[in-house]
Amino acid sequence: MLVGWVPIDPPTAGGRSGVKRGVARLREHGCERVFVEVGPWRRTSLRRAVSSLGSGDGLVMGSLSGSGLRFDWLAECAADVRRRGARMVCLEECLDTGRPGGGQVFALVSALAASRRRREALRRAAARKACRMSRGASGRPRFFRCPERVRAAKELLRSGAGVAVTARSLGVSETTVRRWFPGGRASAFIGDAAAGAGA
Repeated sequence: MLVGWVPIDPPTAGGRSGVKRGVARLREHGCERVFVEVGPWRRTSLRRAVSSLGSGDGLVMGSLSGSGLRFDWLAECAADVRRRGARMVCLEECLDTGRPGGGQVFALVSALAASRRRREALRRAAARKACRMSRGASGRPRFFRCPERVRAAKELLRSGAGVAVTARSLGVSETTVRRWFPGGRASAFIGDAAAGAGA
């Protein structure tokens, strides 16, 4: 049995006519069932199509380039189809994993997907390292990294203003003041200890 899968991108699908053309093409190729995916990023219908396959069946799509599938999604789909003893067919590219050499194309896709995942992981690691080197820590800038704010907070606390008044005066929460000044004491500022440790 041949099972078809048609991805439809809503902004460019051409309405119902786009769906009908995609379905008709797969019907002409001999697909008994056709699953339509509105927005290929969902992959809900693709999973249903693959799960309906049995040994000797085939999953047919019109085009790889027009499928909207990322490399890793395509590799995952091809691997699942192969585990079920089925084959994968792409009409526009004339690919069929059931033919000699057809499986090598999807093996190449799997290798490219793995390579892309490694590159993305390396880029993220490099970005985190650069962030740590430039700012000392990633994430949201901390309010009491500014010496002028620290000085103002210490003066208010030493004058007996208290945590609540200090927080309102500086425009931060009481939790922030208590985190940086444990016990509400100016002398307990944790930034001094951190600076000493970094030195």
